[in-house]
Amino acid sequence: AFLGCEFKKEVAAAKKTGAALDQTSIRHLRHTRTMAKEPAKILFLDDSKDLRELMEAFLASALGEKCRCFSNLMEFENHIEEVLRARVAIIDINLGPNVPGGIEAFQWLKDHGFQGKVLFFTGHARNNPQVALAEQSGVEILEKPLRPDKLISTVRCALRETK
Repeated sequence: AFLGCEFKKEVAAAKKTGAALDQTSIRHLRHTRTMAKEPAKILFLDDSKDLRELMEAFLASALGEKCRCFSNLMEFENHIEEVLRARVAIIDINLGPNVPGGIEAFQWLKDHGFQGKVLFFTGHARNNPQVALAEQSGVEILEKPLRPDKLISTVRCALRETK
């Protein structure tokens, strides 16, 4: 979404000045429109709005795949068809106080027949009870701060595994 918004601003500015769009910009516009029509292949669940916006733009840019972000389990539930069509779900283990966390989101995905790959990420120590539960699930856990190269290679591998 962020990249698409920036491109729209670029197009509007070019129209105002009468400037021509270069071929790279035209290809980006076509790719952005195509991605908007396709279901998201990557889901990202985190309670931080800033991190969701960053990840949506970063994953789309680095992998060329649509990423759909959610802030809580209820949003997952409200978009069940889209969620279940995705191939990779990246879930923060701790989604904030007094709300269902990443473990509950993982269980919800399993209960609803999610066929994709789940990746957890956390900023908590391995001795945290939620992290210990996540480890028992057999799901790969990425640790914050997320290293861009590790994140990209892990998600790329997960996408290949779920074709």
